[in-house]
Amino acid sequence: KTLKCEDTAGSSSQILEREYAQGVLISEVVLDKSLPDSPSSKKPRLRRSRKVKDAKRPGETIIKGHRSYDLMLCLQLGIRYTVGRITPIQEREVRASDFGPKANFWMNFPKNGSPLTPSHRALDFKWKDYCPMVFRNLREMFKIDTADYMISISGSDALRELSSPGKSGSIFFLSQDDQFMIKTLRKSEVQVL
Repeated sequence: KTLKCEDTAGSSSQILEREYAQGVLISEVVLDKSLPDSPSSKKPRLRRSRKVKDAKRPGETIIKGHRSYDLMLCLQLGIRYTVGRITPIQEREVRASDFGPKANFWMNFPKNGSPLTPSHRALDFKWKDYCPMVFRNLREMFKIDTADYMISISGSDALRELSSPGKSGSIFFLSQDDQFMIKTLRKSEVQVL
């Protein structure tokens, strides 16, 4: 994201071109506007530069051996399966039947795969898909592209785990591009949701 600022407080006018990545200033270029034909006005000078990698990112990247590694793999695989399964269904308005216990679906994910699920590196797990049409409709309402969503959460990048400040014991996961957050819920919270 590039932002141009004009500083006219002094006698000479200056234009600053600042570039931000995820809210962190990564470069600032000073354009001298006072002398339009001078060489310095045609060639910007670099005042300050910092690489994006140097920016402090919240959370701990989950790697093999991390306490949440298997949970992350299960989440990524389950989300990829759920979103991929619901995407081909024709777009429609949400109905009353899209809510409640009858709109929830269970799926077994054995490590060696099944006719409906791929083999994977995580442990055998069960996945419960809550109201998939409702969540699909929410993504569409907020103009979240399905492919971008799946790549952000379930792509080749690992998620990052954020420490939970609450006493609920919930685990928060953040996608590597900082676009989406996943929160684990207790059974009582799921029922309310």
